[in-house]
Amino acid sequence: MLENILLNQLTNCIKSGIVILNSKKKILFWNQWIENTAGITSKNALGKNIFLLFPNLKGSRLEYAIENSLTLKQSGFISHTINSNMLPLLEKNLRTGEEKKIIHNIRIYPLKNEMDKVIVFLHITDETSYVEKENILKQKAEDEKRLNLKLMQEITERLNIEKKLRLSASIIEKTTEGVLITDKNAIIEFVNPAFTEITGFTNLEAIGRKVSILKSGKHKSEYYDKMWQCLNNNKSWRGEFINKKPQGSLYVVESSIFTILNDSNEITHYVNIFHDITLRKEHEEKLKKLSITDSLTGLNNRRYFLDTFERIYNSCFRNKEYLSLAFLDVDFFKLYNDTYGHQKGDLCLKKIAEVIEKMIKRPDDVKARYGGEEFVVIMPYTDSKGSKRIMEEIRKEILNLKIPHEKSKVEKYVSISIGVVTIVPGPETLKKDLLNKADEAMYKAKKEGRNRVVSI
Repeated sequence: MLENILLNQLTNCIKSGIVILNSKKKILFWNQWIENTAGITSKNALGKNIFLLFPNLKGSRLEYAIENSLTLKQSGFISHTINSNMLPLLEKNLRTGEEKKIIHNIRIYPLKNEMDKVIVFLHITDETSYVEKENILKQKAEDEKRLNLKLMQEITERLNIEKKLRLSASIIEKTTEGVLITDKNAIIEFVNPAFTEITGFTNLEAIGRKVSILKSGKHKSEYYDKMWQCLNNNKSWRGEFINKKPQGSLYVVESSIFTILNDSNEITHYVNIFHDITLRKEHEEKLKKLSITDSLTGLNNRRYFLDTFERIYNSCFRNKEYLSLAFLDVDFFKLYNDTYGHQKGDLCLKKIAEVIEKMIKRPDDVKARYGGEEFVVIMPYTDSKGSKRIMEEIRKEILNLKIPHEKSKVEKYVSISIGVVTIVPGPETLKKDLLNKADEAMYKAKKEGRNRVVSI
């Protein structure tokens, strides 16, 4: 009974199409994914010749591959892969009339049944979303590689229970998605080879132990509490985990967990089907970092500054805390570029950014390149005296770099002018006023002779 329930649950989790044909190309099996995509129910498909049901497939590469598979004399899994964005099999839902462009990946396997007759097993996956993701990544970062998310492949046949179990076990062993089954107390009872490949735990190391061996400590207990609550109430849960391998490295998986119930509607087992999305997460993190980082200096960019300034300002307003804002501008930088060239100018800005990065260490502080030779620093919970002292230290440190500037009218080395404003945000203050005052303070520093800090 458990095996039947498990097979039905696994079939419902499959995110790809399964079609099984007999030697006369008549449909023996037609899973839920195909029903939803093509708009033809299993009842209306079973027993019909696939090329009569879809006459537009006649003469296609798919027909050729199926013919080849049926002529094979040996049993076993021999794959014919067809990649096509023109195959019309699933591009129109016959029930709803909905049309969409799909990029298919079709694998064809010849199998032998109990009567030693060849049957054909078709596994159809929709690769469209991955191609679209690859195009997005290529547009945003040329050096990024397309991430191939591997999908779970499971089949069950409408024959006898023994055959279903045999085929199901074979697929679970060969799938690239991890399969983990625990008892009602979360003790691991079964893992497949993909589980070992993803997690690093062998079946001997995992079976008999609590599923918590996978935990990394990156999730709070509330995260797991909500998951168990959802499983106990809704009998299924979908989400992500940051897990840890035995040697300590972290990885991210996307999991689909469901429950197995007995005749009394009591939970007896939990089934977790998951795949590794670590590369996808790394791509997302890189793209996020690119969007908020100044490519020359490595500091945050103006966009990040403006977004963060809004959040920090509101926090200081709520908590009635000091907020200091500083604008920093390199003195006579245009003359420096004209004298030494833009390459030297870029190197100069990088060195100044390194000083700012080194001197502004608190996690709540924000330092960014505002544009050109201008930098900005946000210092929450810092009064006027403290912010001026920090800016004075930065000014001296930049001067101590001793970057030659023979066209400077105030120093023989590169110097910087800094304006600082400190307030406790209140109902009568505005964010834009704080920005304007910091800018005014910086220009006042320039007007008073440059290479100085002016605090308001």
